[in-house]
Amino acid sequence: QLTEENANRLGAEIWNLVKNASANEASLVSPWHLQRMTDVCNRYPTSASFNTLGIVQYRLGKFDDAILSLKKSIELRPQQEGPNGPSSVDLIFIALCHHGLGQKEQAAEFRTQALAAVSHPTNVLDPQLQDFLRELLVTIGGPDTVPSTATLESFSSEGSFEGLSQHRW
Repeated sequence: QLTEENANRLGAEIWNLVKNASANEASLVSPWHLQRMTDVCNRYPTSASFNTLGIVQYRLGKFDDAILSLKKSIELRPQQEGPNGPSSVDLIFIALCHHGLGQKEQAAEFRTQALAAVSHPTNVLDPQLQDFLRELLVTIGGPDTVPSTATLESFSSEGSFEGLSQHRW
């Protein structure tokens, strides 16, 4: 029986797996995780559950499905400012999905939106968000440059992303 408590616990466990699975460790995510998160979303649809489902789908290469789930996450999330909004992680993974589909213009558009969302001052304190941002920038890069890890770390250590405007994206 999938109770709300069990769904929350399962969603948290799967989130802990997918948030730590880099592109090189995507094999840690399985179709079982996909089915469980789909069950959770069908029974208890929340922004957080659709976000997790979208990342599971992305890690499994199901980019079209992931985009739909991540957009549903955005739709369900109350629009807010600050470290939890507006949907920074959703935007990062939508950009990655478009990139995976070979849709470079859409990937660049969502990368721009993600960078704007991530630029909120409190977001630089979130190491998980910074890891996702690094994954985005290393994967998609930009028209002329791909920031190095050292460059990203300097943005984080300075406490802002003002330096991003100095790079051509």
